[in-house]
Amino acid sequence: MRKWILILIGLSLSCGSQPEKLVLLITLDTTRADRIGCYGSRDAITPHLDRVAGKGLQFARAWTPVPVTLPAHTSIMTGLTPPVHGVRDNGTFRLAENAVTLAELLADGGYETAAFISAYPLAEEFGLSQGFHFWDGGIRTTENIHNPEFTLYDQRTAGEVTDQAIQYLKGRREGRLFLWVHYFDPHGAYAPPEPWATRFRNSPYDGEIAYADNEIGRLLDAAHREFGGADRLTIITADHGEGLGRHDEKSHGVFIYETTMRVPLIIIGAGIEPGLSPDRVGLIDIAPTILEWTGISGPDWIEGVSLLGPIPDRPVYLESFHSRFSYGWSGIQGVIWNNRKYILTAAPENYDLESDPGETGDLGGEWPREAREALDRTGTRKARFGESYDPDDAARKKLLALGYVTGKTGEQELDPTVGSAPRVEMPLARRMIDGYRAMRDGRKAEASRLFEEILTLDSTRSGAHLALASVQRSRGLYGDAETSLEAAIRFRPAEVEPYLNLAELRTDRGDLESAVDLLREGLIHVVQPATLCYQAALISHEAGEATEAIEWLEKAIALDWTNFQAMNLLAWILLEEGIDTEVAVGWARRASEGSPERADFFDTYGLALYRAGEPEQALIPLGRAVELDPENASYAERLENARHAAAER
Repeated sequence: MRKWILILIGLSLSCGSQPEKLVLLITLDTTRADRIGCYGSRDAITPHLDRVAGKGLQFARAWTPVPVTLPAHTSIMTGLTPPVHGVRDNGTFRLAENAVTLAELLADGGYETAAFISAYPLAEEFGLSQGFHFWDGGIRTTENIHNPEFTLYDQRTAGEVTDQAIQYLKGRREGRLFLWVHYFDPHGAYAPPEPWATRFRNSPYDGEIAYADNEIGRLLDAAHREFGGADRLTIITADHGEGLGRHDEKSHGVFIYETTMRVPLIIIGAGIEPGLSPDRVGLIDIAPTILEWTGISGPDWIEGVSLLGPIPDRPVYLESFHSRFSYGWSGIQGVIWNNRKYILTAAPENYDLESDPGETGDLGGEWPREAREALDRTGTRKARFGESYDPDDAARKKLLALGYVTGKTGEQELDPTVGSAPRVEMPLARRMIDGYRAMRDGRKAEASRLFEEILTLDSTRSGAHLALASVQRSRGLYGDAETSLEAAIRFRPAEVEPYLNLAELRTDRGDLESAVDLLREGLIHVVQPATLCYQAALISHEAGEATEAIEWLEKAIALDWTNFQAMNLLAWILLEEGIDTEVAVGWARRASEGSPERADFFDTYGLALYRAGEPEQALIPLGRAVELDPENASYAERLENARHAAAER
């Protein structure tokens, strides 16, 4: 309720006669500072960024706290490091509702707030939309003709995002506005449009940055046209960089070397002295900077500092646990102190950034006390707001299509010294990543070869067995796929996914009894047995064994009281069998309350009320189902039937 009050207050204040102000935050995805002209690149074509840097305040040494899109942007929007805001990876975390974001504070202070997002890792479901009056997450999705397993590419181009943001700006010449525009283009796969594709045919990554720069120029021109007479603050930065093959990392997310951690940061605005700052700064400093410029107070727990005054000499905290969550290796934490970078992982590292900016010579040795204390102060702090998030299969495919392998967060150990060191594991991981990309692009034979090479080097790699099984199944090699899945289970018996995939394979060939037996066996081993119970219920239901399906669902719910899909299916089967309508109403209500975005859950709840002789009450959930999925004819028909029944009472 508090959030809605803040938004209403913000709307009412924005309609008043306040001095005009525009705060424009531009975030580039996957953009290395050293590939921009004003940061020293001789090959870059970035005239608009260079022009802003020449007139504004450019920070020569700025770092992201984490080389992953969602947690990095969460740090921008909260002023907190990942251990404190609690969002540690893409896809499997979300910012909790009780968080206090920059957008909420500005809305409460009388600003209209709007965001234009260009990729799925920042989708509304992950929590960063809170506080925005207008959120444009209209991400373009296209079908992958090469491989249905990678159906969705959830992103849109810089041109599309800029067009929408400019349309929004038109006519907004009064009041106060906070506008956030996110450009995903420099992220792989690199495919700039013409003329940049031709100009940068040998370095398409730089072409993507040049294209994004062009669109930033269009956006800045529009902001000047619409808010030319207003006080303006513009901040341009990136969420992280890109490995481009250095340190055996083509993209980003695993390591915390400078290639993925150093980012551009440029500020220009009324009252800001232009120049080049040598201070060590970070993305956590953006929120407090905006708050000071707008004169709005923030919570005292913000870790960042305003960049508009004296900047203290502080250690810079760095981390990535993507390798822990996605691959089961050790995570990585680090700190920069006195031009030295100290990296804590299963194989610790130590670099002198002044004499060795490429981090090629690990100095080893003991950490100084100040560096260890600085890491302990931040790295071990308790999360305030982040919460785990279990994406469904569609969400995982969206993330995988963009190159993000998502694992399960669960109660995983976040001690960075536990597990195998990522730099030891990375050569095999590169083959895995290349294999996933070959799968995505429909190069099935190449994908099989890469996964088989991994298993030749290390036959215990459950993930490689699992991926190979997916390719084999897509090629019609069902016997080989079953063998691969059995191997995946043998080496990682606690993992749920191999059991689910093998059960699905057996179900497809009509061996339902064997599929259920497999899932029953898995209950002894897996860490998430409720998932297997639900799958067994689906198979039993398909086989016409309603009683057995009900037993499996009751077991799933007993194991996990947040398994709302099990509750919904249980309600549906009870209605189908005419066993106990009142019990069905209770389970359907709980499912719809737990998953308010699921149209099918509201449809089940409405049908249960209708069957219970309450058509008037059924109108609300049935109407919600139609609202969420207006194209579904069955939902519309049930709503119409309930209206007729209610009218006749």
